Amino acid sequence: MESSCLDLALEGERLCKAGDYRAGDLQILSAIYSQLGNAYFHLQEYNKALEYHRHDLTLTRTIGDELGEAKASGNLGNTLKLLGRYDEAVVCCQRHLEITRAIAVSHLSGFPQVTVFVYHPYLKKKQYLFISY
Repeated sequence: MESSCLDLALEGERLCKAGDYRAGDLQILSAIYSQLGNAYFHLQEYNKALEYHRHDLTLTRTIGDELGEAKASGNLGNTLKLLGRYDEAVVCCQRHLEITRAIAVSHLSGFPQVTVFVYHPYLKKKQYLFISY
């Protein structure tokens, strides 16, 4: 029997929740939550996407994964923006930017796209944010 990606991701989530994982597998659970959120986002099931991106954010904060927290915050911001919840989206995008700025000293590659990402909810709400570098 062939399993879908969703079936495999849900099985991975079930195993992790059941405690059937090794140290470091919590990073895998974070990736599962992120990808489930992305899959539901792609399917335009934004409330379901929001649920999984929130799980991802909670987990990344719990395990102290700052880069993962930035990613999850960005995913949440993008999802909230599409739900029309612009004020919440801005908070998430600003957190994404804060973490990326802190990490940017050694990893500059994603910084320009993060700045545009933070602007977008403001533009959708017809407000503008000026960010100083």
